[in-house]
Amino acid sequence: MSLSRFATTLLLLVLAAPALAAQRGGSTGAPAITGHPLLPGDAISLKIWREPDLSGEFSVDEQNVVVLPKVGPLNVRGITSDSLKTYLVSTYSSFLRNPSIEVRLLHRVRVLGAVRNPGLYPVDETMHFTDVLALAGGVSTDGNPNKIRLVRDGQTLDTQLSKGLLVSDTPLRSGDQVIVEQKSWAARNPGILIGLGSTAVALITTFAVKH
Repeated sequence: MSLSRFATTLLLLVLAAPALAAQRGGSTGAPAITGHPLLPGDAISLKIWREPDLSGEFSVDEQNVVVLPKVGPLNVRGITSDSLKTYLVSTYSSFLRNPSIEVRLLHRVRVLGAVRNPGLYPVDETMHFTDVLALAGGVSTDGNPNKIRLVRDGQTLDTQLSKGLLVSDTPLRSGDQVIVEQKSWAARNPGILIGLGSTAVALITTFAVKH
């Protein structure tokens, strides 16, 4: 193993130590681990001030490895945005002067059903349920804001936006699905029901007059 690769591996182990300690019931004083780990198909958003060639969004492959400019392959299993930023500042400082770096971990969330733009959306650790709905264009005119489900790990959580019962209080995770159900046929076609009602009243009135 080359000296540079050994140094990189050693630094990552040091950065990951608090996470490992927390997972094992770790020692007191270890920093709290927030958010959720990256999964294959997720991405890292990297912005380095005045360095557009080094900035961008970089996907995590099936081995939890991401390839970053000037860094190369990097295993990001269990890493947090803060620890990754610390590592990248140290690495890029070898050829950039006081690099200003912004790191965001992007998780994949699928939005389905009665929204304007259903699809797969990347969300960061600060985004919540209503944020990803906004990315999808919001609930469509046929959608029912009282029938929105969050599917996570095979379990379904119901929420009612109109009553303020928001699962958005919990950050979204990779693989989450947000599903907006359609309104009932009657709610989507009020004009038809009114027309049918008027016709029925007219028929009843006509029948009553004749008899």
